[in-house]
Amino acid sequence: MTLYANHVIHLLTNVNIVLKIKNIFTKVQSFIIEKSMKTVTVGVRMTPEMRDKLQGMADKDMRSLSNLVLKILTEYLLEHEKKSSEPEET
Repeated sequence: MTLYANHVIHLLTNVNIVLKIKNIFTKVQSFIIEKSMKTVTVGVRMTPEMRDKLQGMADKDMRSLSNLVLKILTEYLLEHEKKSSEPEET
């Protein structure tokens, strides 16, 4: 193999290791959140297409679908709280 090919293989190996570490970190973070907070289960109805899109996003982010939905809802609530605490322009 050429020096360039060896370098590319080394970089790809490092990227793979980083992705595995990120996956482990995300799972640990989710576990800690779930265990440290009292949670409730909420059923949500959605189209199969929406579920598939969300599952694809979760896979890309190395999260469970449930964790992604919780993240999206948390971000939405934080943004809504931020907007409602800002003074209205007159």
